[in-house]
Amino acid sequence: MSAAQRAEDRRAAQMGGARAVERLASLPGLPPVRRWEIDGSTGAVRGQLDVAASREAVVPLLRPLVAAHRGRARVRNLPDGSRQLGVRFEWRLWDVELWATIQGPRGS
Repeated sequence: MSAAQRAEDRRAAQMGGARAVERLASLPGLPPVRRWEIDGSTGAVRGQLDVAASREAVVPLLRPLVAAHRGRARVRNLPDGSRQLGVRFEWRLWDVELWATIQGPRGS
């Protein structure tokens, strides 16, 4: 595959991700999102939730998304001792991950 073709494929993936973000913004029950990221090679969409940095604030927002979209809950331990709580699901043609960072090893 030529460099020009790879560049065209990346642009197409990014445009697909941008369309996904636009459509996801109108999805019923979607929590507020602070910022979106689009993977340049796959078009996967990642959104940082705009919620308080506590487990008690994040978990009730993620549970309905897991149930409605057959998603998977995700937890990432970060080097600074905080955690990212999130949900990953497929929506239409896109892989979507929504996440929030909480402080402390157990969200405290």
